[in-house]
Amino acid sequence: MKIRETHLINKNPQKKASMKQRVNISLLILFVIVVLVFTGVNWYLQRKAAETDMIYNSGELFWQVEQVIKQNAGELDTVTEDIRNTCILNAGAVAYLLEYAPDFIEDRAELQKIARLLEIDEIHIFNTDGVIYAGTEPQYYGYSVDSGEQIGFFAPMLSDRKLSLCQEIVPNTAEGKPMQYAAVWMEDGSNIVQIGISPERVLEQTRRNELSYIFSMFTNNNADILMAIEETGGVVLASTAKQFEGKASSKLGISPEWNTAGEKGYHLSIGDMRYYGVFQRTGGTVLGHLYTEEYLYRNVKEGSLRLIFYLILLLGAVTLFISWYIDRNIIVSINGIIQKLKEIADGNFNEQVDISATPEFAELSQYINGMVTGILESGQQISAILDATNLPIGTYQYGGNTKRVLYTGRLPEIMGMSEREAAEVFADSRAFERRMDALKRNHVQGQRDVYCMEGRHPRYLKIETHPKQGGVFGILLDITETVEEKLYLERELGQDELTGLPNRRAFYLQMEELFSEPSGLENAAVLMIDSDDLKKINDNYGHEYGDRYLCTIAKTLEETTAPNRVIARLSGDEFAVFFYGAADRETLDGYIRELKANRDFGERLSEEVQIELRFSVGVAVYGEDGCSYKMLLKCADSRMYEEKRRRKNRAV
Repeated sequence: MKIRETHLINKNPQKKASMKQRVNISLLILFVIVVLVFTGVNWYLQRKAAETDMIYNSGELFWQVEQVIKQNAGELDTVTEDIRNTCILNAGAVAYLLEYAPDFIEDRAELQKIARLLEIDEIHIFNTDGVIYAGTEPQYYGYSVDSGEQIGFFAPMLSDRKLSLCQEIVPNTAEGKPMQYAAVWMEDGSNIVQIGISPERVLEQTRRNELSYIFSMFTNNNADILMAIEETGGVVLASTAKQFEGKASSKLGISPEWNTAGEKGYHLSIGDMRYYGVFQRTGGTVLGHLYTEEYLYRNVKEGSLRLIFYLILLLGAVTLFISWYIDRNIIVSINGIIQKLKEIADGNFNEQVDISATPEFAELSQYINGMVTGILESGQQISAILDATNLPIGTYQYGGNTKRVLYTGRLPEIMGMSEREAAEVFADSRAFERRMDALKRNHVQGQRDVYCMEGRHPRYLKIETHPKQGGVFGILLDITETVEEKLYLERELGQDELTGLPNRRAFYLQMEELFSEPSGLENAAVLMIDSDDLKKINDNYGHEYGDRYLCTIAKTLEETTAPNRVIARLSGDEFAVFFYGAADRETLDGYIRELKANRDFGERLSEEVQIELRFSVGVAVYGEDGCSYKMLLKCADSRMYEEKRRRKNRAV
């Protein structure tokens, strides 16, 4: 029979929800772990990638800075040489003009015109003694080659009229402003003509060659810092962050031991700011490139958030798919198998499992059906074996959804049923239960699970029932011969088979004999004793321990030191004790106290079971409560039940 999946889902919502909940929780935990692991790995890799990129870019940057420095140095030399030549040519041109127009030497206005035409700033005329006496700048008149270091540069021309000199850019003597001067002799040897040019081109090229200017070409934000550190002194020579210039690198947290090959980066703190830096030695200078960590890792947070978003989308879709797949192909199939197994466990062995959502479930269904078939065949084989042995034993089973009682072949015979009666009783488990209840009303006293089936020839049946989930399994054994033999022995021998004490018949015979001569009784009392816990022991530990408990009570009663006594087991857990021949009432009461003192003590029935020995006692004193043993037994029995009620209430 094919199982409808929707039916199973509605019938077992709790099981399905419980399993789905566990699966979803597991997937959620896995989801969180995956997100955390991937995010952590991605965060680490992005940081390493940012650091690696910076190291590479810093190496490229250092190379570019070196190239610019080299290029600027070459251009500076060229410009300097060009300006030197230009200065000497301009000085020669002025000397040439003045030689053909000597009147202009004393004419300051004409000299200024010549300076403007030649784009020079100053013209000075030295006499043969090296003293300035004319020119465009009157404030310099009277200065000589002996007036200072700057002007003294031209002193050698006084002794060698073939010299033409051009001075480096230096502050002039009068004002201290940077100027470049050149001087030549006039061809007639009458004067030295000196011209001065403000070397803006040279100064601009020099400025461009400075590190601070070069660094500014490669950075455009405050988070990207370039610096140059003096290798020997460790002083910051130049930096795009002006606050670092002139400071010792060690004060900035830059270690001189750091790799200066530009192949490794370092984390450092300058004030409250965290940086990542790369350093490389260039000549006698160490170039440093710093990024603030916030700027360096600016894309890490965004990348991590983007990855988390994509992972949530991906893993959410995967989780939904897995949940849907498990629900459709696993949970429904499991519920189907559970439902079928429940019906089989309830006794419906005709049910077949047919779940084929996956090859594994189809194979499982096949094995379950094979197992059920094997169980049925095993049961039939056991029944056949029992019938073949001709033993008076039968078994039955019923419960769950199965109304019919399953039984072995000899059970109707053991229960004294005809074929027609058996067909009616075993067809309805309720009718069978009523039949069993009627049978169990005739319990055999002193016999565990033994019942008497009345009739012309009474039969004794031992019935053992074993509840199982939703039903009952039972065994019936005809022990008529055994019970009858036991009863015969008890009648003949007068001895209780379990405890070894006299039985009821033997006790009454001894009491008849003792009470036939009352004079020998003197101080006497009858004690009726009944166990308090036998039923609880039977229910909790089984009848085997109940038998041990009764034997322990019998042994305890026999330990009483009274010399004249009769101790017997009348039935089940009921005992009788008769003390007689005591010298006085006090001695008799001592025997009674001794017997009572031996109860309510712990007793070990086995290595696993230790219980408290508990029994109730009723006492009837000869002469006070009656003079016949039957009257005394009745009185003691009544008092025993009164004490049992009191002890029970006290225990509660």
